[in-house]
Amino acid sequence: MRKLRLIQMMLRSWSNFRSSYFKLESVAIR
Repeated sequence: MRKLRLIQMMLRSWSNFRSSYFKLESVAIR
């Protein structure tokens, strides 16, 4: 159970990082 929660947190932070990274990339391209 603890591991599942940890994985969920990791996935959430990863998706947040990925979305912000893509935002920066799109801005850099322009």
